[in-house]
Amino acid sequence: MRNDSVNKRERAIELRDRAIILLKTKGSWAALSGAVDTDAVRALTYKTARRHIVLRTPFQKLPWSLTGAQKYAAAQNEVTLGQNLPYGLDIWAGRKVLNIEWDLGSVIEVVSYKPGDWERDLEALLDDGGEETNAVTRS
Repeated sequence: MRNDSVNKRERAIELRDRAIILLKTKGSWAALSGAVDTDAVRALTYKTARRHIVLRTPFQKLPWSLTGAQKYAAAQNEVTLGQNLPYGLDIWAGRKVLNIEWDLGSVIEVVSYKPGDWERDLEALLDDGGEETNAVTRS
């Protein structure tokens, strides 16, 4: 069982690396929805009818950050809030199939990874030059 979890972790990291290459070559900056404040948060994204990939860096404030009231309530109830790592990558293919975070050191956290056909599609986009077009609406 340990080998399966190690292999899944390695595969998730490999897919992260491939997705970053795709984002750097074919991604575009787009506003994220759900921002707490009125300023639009922009992130490097790649979006088609079948998939949506978003890269978060330390230079973007998370749009779904907790409000002061939520942080206060957690402190009052002695609840420790989780901390996101500086970098994060999310991939959706009908549902969220990969959520991975990392820092520039050696910390990598695979939050969730659901293997499937989306992996082959991601690989194909890079291997064949990517025939799908990035359909992100620029704002």
